[in-house]
Amino acid sequence: SDLLQMRGGTRGDIVNDWSYDVSYSYGKSDRTQVDSGYTNTQNIANAIDAVSTTQCRGGQPGCVPINVFGGYGTITPEMALYAGATALEQQLYDQLVINGVVTGALYQLPWVDSPIAASFGATYRSESGETKPDLCLQTAPDSCLGGAGGYTLPTKGQFHVQEYYGELIVPLLSDLPFVQSFDIELGYRWSDFSSTGSDPTYKYGLNWRPFDSLLVRAMENRANRAPN
Repeated sequence: SDLLQMRGGTRGDIVNDWSYDVSYSYGKSDRTQVDSGYTNTQNIANAIDAVSTTQCRGGQPGCVPINVFGGYGTITPEMALYAGATALEQQLYDQLVINGVVTGALYQLPWVDSPIAASFGATYRSESGETKPDLCLQTAPDSCLGGAGGYTLPTKGQFHVQEYYGELIVPLLSDLPFVQSFDIELGYRWSDFSSTGSDPTYKYGLNWRPFDSLLVRAMENRANRAPN
């Protein structure tokens, strides 16, 4: 198998308390699966159906008759080569991910000691995959590999998705009896899949820290998965 993977990115400050983080990732794999040690179902049928030790009944080109009851050592290398089967299946996959995020601080309420923390970003992801079996594996109904199961047909597919999202942590109370901090956490993401269309997800909840060693969280969220 062959594998190629590239990653890169940059991050830094924009202005005041705002910063950015941009990344790029690309990967590609090319894998070939070799299935060997099987018998070729069609060839072994031709070889068994023989009229003599040198001639197959069907007269197929290259057919080498086999006597499966001949005992140990009677199957020659020529017989094994004709009756044997080796199949190849090539599997390809590509993935591209581009991501960008900006984070920073917004307005600070006068009675708390921390500003509203914000994060906004966008992501683009593209994936494609393909499997390419040889003619042996494509032979219906059970491929040419005796005992290997059903046949395999070529498949190919791809999709891409673009997403935009934002998160906020809003401090509401701080430095009070039994309220070291009390924050509201909000998040929203809009995803647009080429295969299934757009769909929003979100979260909202609260974080209450009565004292330093205890944090109480309550959260409601909606998530989704798209078929690949």
